[in-house]
Amino acid sequence: MQETQILNENTNISEIQVYCFIVGISWAGLWLPIKHVYQSKKYSKKDEVFNELVAYNKNNIFEIAGRDLGLLNHKLLCTRVFKPVNGIEGLWLKYIRKKCVLKLCNVDSISDEFHHKSLKFEVGKELAQGMVGLSYRDHSIHIDLDLTTNNYNITEAQRTKIGNIGFLSTVPIFNKDQSKVVAVIAVDSVQKLDLNVIQKRKWEDSLTRYAAFIDKHIKL
Repeated sequence: MQETQILNENTNISEIQVYCFIVGISWAGLWLPIKHVYQSKKYSKKDEVFNELVAYNKNNIFEIAGRDLGLLNHKLLCTRVFKPVNGIEGLWLKYIRKKCVLKLCNVDSISDEFHHKSLKFEVGKELAQGMVGLSYRDHSIHIDLDLTTNNYNITEAQRTKIGNIGFLSTVPIFNKDQSKVVAVIAVDSVQKLDLNVIQKRKWEDSLTRYAAFIDKHIKL
């Protein structure tokens, strides 16, 4: 660089190195936050579009199913997601109290608004609370056309939270090897239903498709 007269004999190389280092750090400090904000907005937009697609597909499935069920409005069908309590509390419940607790969770574009903050169901060796507990224990779909006529071992507090739900269906979601239930999807309506054998079979098919759709696109 001295030969090209960019630097001369009096140039302090150490100072130039320090200046270059400072400029490099300053540039990184400026560029990285900008890049982070850009990436955050990009992923946020992708999440927003994905959630809209999930909600759109959910609406289509229920619109078709609602016609088969004879519902006045398919939007009367509401979805709840229940997942086993995990972590230290889950281990304590499993090995000390010998039971599993399924807790109401909110899943974007899937869960509908619920009028209480929490709702739980217990599953033990001798007792399974609610249809949610039954689906978890039996690994099967359960459908009740008139929920008010059955108790399902629930407490008065749970019944109060459930409120005026008349029709309820529950379907389990399994892990990859189908050996464990990772969540239970509940679809309910305040409207009681009177389904014939064919309608009930169609609804079971709709539930199966809906569960498969959730399992494929949503990480539970």
